[in-house]
Amino acid sequence: MLSADWQGFYGSAYRALVAAARVGSISDEVWQYCINQCERNPRGEEHWEFLAVGYLHLVDRGRTLSSQDLVRLSLLAGKLKKAHRTVNWRLMARVTGVRLAGRRLTKDDLRSIGAVPDHEGYLNDEAGEPSTQYHAYILLLMLRFADDDETVASWMKRSLEWLVRTWQLNGDPSALGRGRFQLFGYAAMSAIAHLAASRNMHVPREWLSAVLSRLSPEEPTGALSSTWTGPFRDKLLRGYNTADDYAAFSELWVSEREEVVCTGPVAQRNGYWIHSLDSSGSCLIARLEGPVAAVTVSDLPLQRGANRLVWHVRRITGFSTNISNAAAYEQAPGSGELTLRSGAFTLTAKADELRWQLAREVLRGGLVEQGRTLWVPAASASTILLCGSVEVEEFRWCRANVEWHGYRARAVRNGHLEIQWRM
Repeated sequence: MLSADWQGFYGSAYRALVAAARVGSISDEVWQYCINQCERNPRGEEHWEFLAVGYLHLVDRGRTLSSQDLVRLSLLAGKLKKAHRTVNWRLMARVTGVRLAGRRLTKDDLRSIGAVPDHEGYLNDEAGEPSTQYHAYILLLMLRFADDDETVASWMKRSLEWLVRTWQLNGDPSALGRGRFQLFGYAAMSAIAHLAASRNMHVPREWLSAVLSRLSPEEPTGALSSTWTGPFRDKLLRGYNTADDYAAFSELWVSEREEVVCTGPVAQRNGYWIHSLDSSGSCLIARLEGPVAAVTVSDLPLQRGANRLVWHVRRITGFSTNISNAAAYEQAPGSGELTLRSGAFTLTAKADELRWQLAREVLRGGLVEQGRTLWVPAASASTILLCGSVEVEEFRWCRANVEWHGYRARAVRNGHLEIQWRM
């Protein structure tokens, strides 16, 4: 059973290591504290691999380790999961083993645990949908601990190119699979940029600029990037770790934050992307800078105090029923215009404008209810046109310094609704 003050699997250990390394060496007292923190984790989830690799990153500056480092890491060697189901855990165990042996990762090491990119450059962590976060972490460990073999260098180059292409296709550096939009992936990519540059690999400044813009942790947990905080956050998360570990991971790996100016073409920066939130049709609409709107199907969970959901209703006039259709998307990835249709309601995103309106021809004298909630950032300026028999509910979602407004509407007969937001 976890203790009441448990805050994560390795976050406290990482912060202790970083604090000690900044002022000098890592003392025996600090090292024992880190061991104790991992032992407090649930049985079988001690995360020794993360402790070993985090320690190595801070102390491993030469071809061989010091006698003190060898003793400490040797005590962990028997605890590591060398046959874990995921590549990134097997790779952490292999990194520890090869450094204890006084060498670095070779192509044979990487082949033996499946850490080899496919023909497109993707590093597959485990079966299922691709994960940008874990692809990035595997690449990070390769860049940090691999030798200078030409084959390994070509694998790392292809894997970095895959990350950049994925950002261009999906509108965010870490938009796919487990751990998407979380701080861990962005921190890994930031460290990748510096390590890749030290190996004379080309790092596109536009991609790095997007990565660095996501490095602020969400409050209070720190797992999600603050860029993606909103009423959709629970649907957005795909990954088990929502504790404080990822913010500490960022502190350990991101030692420098280079100021980079994004020089990508204007048309690309103004494009829109849709990120699916669940199988029921909820989705997030975003540009390269971050989310601009969301459409959710189910109501928000009121029991989660951190969301601090407050709502009020503005009633114009009208009736209600329960008629709604599945959403349909019309959009090319990264295009400058997007259209989303759900029953009689249409959301259009174009340039710096969002427009939400009711198609009168769909009413035909009947009752129509929007089965989804449209969310926009509170800072968006709006122009509202309502006439006839229309009812609009307005919601407000707050978390830390982030606020979003939600809208849900009903209409009958001659009702007309049009709301425009300037961004």
